[in-house]
Amino acid sequence: RVTPCGFPHLDKVQISHSTKQNAVLIQHPGGYRGLRGHAWLVEVVRRVNDAGYEALVCPHFIPGYGYDADALLLAIARAGVSEWQAVEHWWDVAGQCDLILTTGSSAAYEMWAVGLTNVFILNYPGGKRHEKFQMFSDLLVESPEALGKLLRGLPGSAQATEALTREVMEAYRSVHNGRGAKTVADVIEGKV
Repeated sequence: RVTPCGFPHLDKVQISHSTKQNAVLIQHPGGYRGLRGHAWLVEVVRRVNDAGYEALVCPHFIPGYGYDADALLLAIARAGVSEWQAVEHWWDVAGQCDLILTTGSSAAYEMWAVGLTNVFILNYPGGKRHEKFQMFSDLLVESPEALGKLLRGLPGSAQATEALTREVMEAYRSVHNGRGAKTVADVIEGKV
């Protein structure tokens, strides 16, 4: 018997925190999610490179047309940016990055569940998904200048500063114990 779960990685994804790569992971929203085009991504990759970090770009696992890994590669190459690479899945590299940037993907919650607390939300490029994170104001990057400041302060600056944010991150991490999906299912089914 199978029970669908909204967070499929609760008990499955293992993240290596072994060594940092001097890298920043940028999780692309995949298009058709309120944020169109690649200009914002090129600008973020350049800022990451200017700060001395390699940019790792993870395309959305269900990308819209024109937003898959090949399209991102072409857009960034056309812009003349060379210090970056595409990665297939965030969980392959996220634990080794100094900073993780997203535009409001729900994968941020999955990242918190595996103990990643250096996830920040770019809310200045546009779209609507970042609005889901408004209660975590300490994780919002409000402007390109604020991103530059965050990058200059790495790795120490890439942590939540508000007690509520840290508490929520810890709550997500606490269910990633090998039985998280069962616990969630038991709560939903009223067994707990």
